[in-house]
Amino acid sequence: MKVQIPAVSLNNDGKIVVVSEENGGKLEKDAVNKERMKLMLKSIPFSLTCVLHKNYILADPTAEEESIMETIVTVVLDSSSQLVSLYKPGGPVLAYTSAIQHCVALTRQRMKELQKILDEANSGMEDCVALTRQRMKELQKILDEANSGMEDFISDHSAFH
Repeated sequence: MKVQIPAVSLNNDGKIVVVSEENGGKLEKDAVNKERMKLMLKSIPFSLTCVLHKNYILADPTAEEESIMETIVTVVLDSSSQLVSLYKPGGPVLAYTSAIQHCVALTRQRMKELQKILDEANSGMEDCVALTRQRMKELQKILDEANSGMEDFISDHSAFH
């Protein structure tokens, strides 16, 4: 997975702004990072948002469902199930340890499901790449044979001139 980090600069208010081609790549101050950089991840982060309501936990709520609930918890795990982030914005309702643990368990379950989908997709892509390489070799062989035949034809007919 390749992710590009855009060049950014600070405006006069001290806020970070992306240096875009829309403004000609020019800002009032020099770019903080002059070139784009590749973001290298050691593992893939998987996140799941849960809303807590009384004794219920709703995983992966819609925007509408999130907007009417008082307690929202987002859990981010890496591909080895290690906790990367836990976000619980302020609000009047407390998130109990057992509810948080349940949200983490739900995130682990979702991570396994998504990891399986990603693995299957990668496997399919690898098969496709292998078939494409094989087909390219076959086409190259056909081209080489055609070129060889053309060279023979040209040399045979150039002798008559």
